[in-house]
Amino acid sequence: MNIAESISTCFRRYANFSGRAQRSEFWWFAAFFFICLPLSILIFIWPLIFALLIPTLAVSVRRLHDTNRSAWWVLPPFLVVIPAPLIVFSAWLISVMDKDDEFRSVAFLIAVLFFVITLGCCILILVLCASAGTVGPNRYGPDPLRPEAGEGDAGESPYYSELSHPVSEPEPLPRRFCSRCGIQVLQNAKFCCGCGTPV
Repeated sequence: MNIAESISTCFRRYANFSGRAQRSEFWWFAAFFFICLPLSILIFIWPLIFALLIPTLAVSVRRLHDTNRSAWWVLPPFLVVIPAPLIVFSAWLISVMDKDDEFRSVAFLIAVLFFVITLGCCILILVLCASAGTVGPNRYGPDPLRPEAGEGDAGESPYYSELSHPVSEPEPLPRRFCSRCGIQVLQNAKFCCGCGTPV
């Protein structure tokens, strides 16, 4: 999937939080979002940021579904990232304008701490979204790389082949008995171990 396909897919599935998304769909749209974000801040088009938040959240949830993870994993990063610039800027502004050195130090520490938490949450979501998707269908839907494969086609995957096509056990050989004394004889034996009669 290229960038145009990714953007059109994400806007077509604007608020669709169900199903799965392949890595290229997520990464191209994430690149588009991070290009638009500074541009919209510079030219003060705030509605554009909010318009892009919903499809970004939706594609992140679908990407997590592809890795067989719950959508709840996306909540902490988004809850931290959205208010982060405001909190960091407010803490920095207080540290610059207030003359009380102790209060300025606390405000600066809050800004640094919140920046570190935000960075950690961003790294977490990026690592989760970068991990490989489940091969074949999972509980969130069919594999986006093999959309034609339904639930019944899971056996075609090499991961399911042993379960779907078990190796049959060979038929047991019939037991052999000595014609003279009647005791059981081993399969490859040429003589009875009890009486010595050839079998």
